[in-house]
Amino acid sequence: MWTRFKPRFGYGTLIALIAAGLLWWSGALRPPQPATDLRVVYEADSTGKLRRIEPSPSPLPTPPTAKEPRLLLQFADVLQLTPPQRTQIERISADWEQEQAEWLQQLREEQQRVESQMGSRKGEAVPYTALRQSLQRYSELSQAYAQARTIAWERAVSVLSARQREEAEKILDKR
Repeated sequence: MWTRFKPRFGYGTLIALIAAGLLWWSGALRPPQPATDLRVVYEADSTGKLRRIEPSPSPLPTPPTAKEPRLLLQFADVLQLTPPQRTQIERISADWEQEQAEWLQQLREEQQRVESQMGSRKGEAVPYTALRQSLQRYSELSQAYAQARTIAWERAVSVLSARQREEAEKILDKR
């Protein structure tokens, strides 16, 4: 014969409820929060001395993808590239990758030059004009690199039909 079960709340139930409440309140039972930017950020004052500033606690944004010919090859199926188009874009992409390696080498060498020049000051404050002059060549190289990348992209896109260009732009806007 079955008897009806009647729940009883005693000290054990009360302790269990309090423990569950404390765990929830402490955050142990909450889902993890997204990671924030934990970088240490410094800002230079007018004398060239650095001081620490607090970065904004927003999550890191995803960097935009640079438009390079290889992206068209990644989406060849979606763009429905013909074999001649694929061959042309592969050649343009290979040329760009070789040119890109040369640009990146120049940028690395210039970066090392600037770093060694700044390192030779051994903790002294760097005047703004000296810093600007040191970075001028790197800035010029960086702009020329971006322009060369744009030219390579335009060469690759010129192989596409108007419909394929529109589709490529849609794909890149989503990234």
